[in-house]
This record gives sequence, structure tokens and C-alpha cells, in this order.
Amino acid sequence: MNDSDEIAPAVQSILASARKRGGGDEPLSVSPRSFDAALERAEREGHNPVIAEVKPTSPTTDGERNDDPVELAREMVAGGASALSVLTEPAHFGGSPENLRRIREAVDVPVLRKDFILREEQLDTVEADLILLIVRFVDDLETLLSAARERGFQVLVETHSSAEVKDALAAGATIIGVNTPARVCRSHRDGA
Repeated sequence: MNDSDEIAPAVQSILASARKRGGGDEPLSVSPRSFDAALERAEREGHNPVIAEVKPTSPTTDGERNDDPVELAREMVAGGASALSVLTEPAHFGGSPENLRRIREAVDVPVLRKDFILREEQLDTVEADLILLIVRFVDDLETLLSAARERGFQVLVETHSSAEVKDALAAGATIIGVNTPARVCRSHRDGA
């Protein structure tokens, strides 16, 4: 994990909350819907693949969504979402494993569990098709990635820099997301 001095106070609070959360009593065994197949299907149908997000709230916004998350998820799929990202972090994003469970039962696209997963037992909280692991917050990415795959999860590894992309590849990640401000991408592309 990166040095906590580089992490904003709000994120430190989220991580402190994540460290306190446990997981399931026994390892899950998941039969996931294929994320690759969902993306290929969208492309075959002439659509850009989209992962839509069900997020009740965020530390960076005021208020909270009061929609039924299952109804919202159904509308997103009807609108063309190839997959759904469902927040399960409760303290800062208002998410819950129960919402993810209900959404996954109601839709036929892959569902990503978006949370701050730091330890192996936290993988066993709820079945999902994919889980998110964030490179900068995980101490042993290779081990956690392996444990997730043993349970049947597909894993989206989030990175924030080229060094983190290299770390993700070295750990064996096959699905990598790059989360970086657009200004960084423009500067790099423009040669600045």
C-alpha cells in the first residue's frame, strides 16, 4: 500500500472504516457472468460497452439517492448498460451487500462489487461477478487477486498511475481500470 501521507484525509477515513469491516464466515464459490462476453455482445450490437454505477451517495456530494436500487439497476440495463458497478461500502457511500445481492438477482448483466477490499475474508461478503481491487490500497495484490480467482470472481484492478499499471500486470491482473483525471491524460498525450 502507498504511504498514507499521500492519501487524502477523506480516503484515510474510508480505509479506516474498511479495515474494521469483516467478511464472510467461509469462502464463497461464485459462478460469474462473463464480463468479456458482455463487452463483446455490446460491440457486436454496435454499442459502446458501458458500466453503469449504482451509488447511493459519495463523500464528495451532498444528499443521498432514495431510488429503489433494484429499479434503478433495471433501468440502467434497459438503457444499454453492459455491466453494473454496485457500491457495497456502507459508511461513506451508503452501499450494502444486500443491495448488490438483490440487484444481481434482478438483472442479467455482470455485476461488479465496488468496495475497498483489503483482506481475503472481505471477499466472502457477497457473491458478485467481478470485484474491485485498488492497487494503492492493497498490501499484497498478487495474493488477494489469487484468492479472488479461487472463489470464481473476475477481478477489475484499479490503477492511478503507470507504475500501478506495471504493479497490476506483475501481480497477474487481466482486467485493469485506469482512474486518473482527464488533465493528466491530456498532458501526457500532448507531450507535456
